[in-house]
Amino acid sequence: MKEKQGLHIGLAFDQNFIIHFYVVITSIFANTKAAITFHVITSGVSVEEQEEIRRYVEQNKATINFYEIDMELVSRFHIQSQHFTAATFYRLFFPAALPPSVKRFLYLDTDIIVSGDLTRFSEVDMQGFPIAAALDPGVIVRPELGVHEEHSYFNAGILLIDIDLWRQQQITERAIRFIIDNPEKIPYVDQDALNATLVGNWLKIGKEFNLQRGHVQNAPKKEVQAVAQAAIVVHYTSNDKPWNPYCTHPLKYLYWLYLGKSPKALNKRYAGTKLLKILATSYVNNMVVSLYLNNPVLIKAWRKLRS
Repeated sequence: MKEKQGLHIGLAFDQNFIIHFYVVITSIFANTKAAITFHVITSGVSVEEQEEIRRYVEQNKATINFYEIDMELVSRFHIQSQHFTAATFYRLFFPAALPPSVKRFLYLDTDIIVSGDLTRFSEVDMQGFPIAAALDPGVIVRPELGVHEEHSYFNAGILLIDIDLWRQQQITERAIRFIIDNPEKIPYVDQDALNATLVGNWLKIGKEFNLQRGHVQNAPKKEVQAVAQAAIVVHYTSNDKPWNPYCTHPLKYLYWLYLGKSPKALNKRYAGTKLLKILATSYVNNMVVSLYLNNPVLIKAWRKLRS
């Protein structure tokens, strides 16, 4: 299979995340004009749905390749949280599935939107490391993983990968072995395993490449907008995701913006009364928070009441 030049982007998801996948690629098409080849590992997605996805991708002058993996490969993996499914492990298998012509590869989770030009990743000097990633702001140290130095734990939702180095260092194999041998140490499943495997062996990149919930608190509107404008990828980490009814994420409107531009804009899961209720609840919550944060008089009064 001859791969066209440009960006090689990987996404992994199951049938429950098809809509979110469409939101991701719609946001990519809107903000990145380079030649793109998508590499997708899925489970439970019908052939008909795959063809629908392929048509949409090709309409946007991009290419897509689907890969299948043996589900027995992940059947022994332990998952402690309902926040994750077996699909989270699929990212480990991309380096083995990709053709030899792919040298640099960008993995993206499907709980993101792309708000900037992804070609910025092409400008990153990997400096001889197998991956480049952003810090996870919610984790300081993880001694049980060998991460003793503060702020040395990365978020694996966005990974820039040197495929040759990854294969040479057998990172997939080592991470899988850690998962199997240490199920009690991996509440964040393969992300924990990758951190344990890559201690001191990864390149730190800025938060603009992976803007997480911890970077975007409920701050005054001007501050939030400034952070958002600098971001390339907005990552809806934690359970505070835009499609959840009580989401308080200040940038959740970006998800709804790109959902509205995607082929799934009128999907019944988001249409009609349910959508109106979600939007109304969300709007009220955000209005209350915004009113408070942008009103010094209210802030002063509230602090006085609490003192």
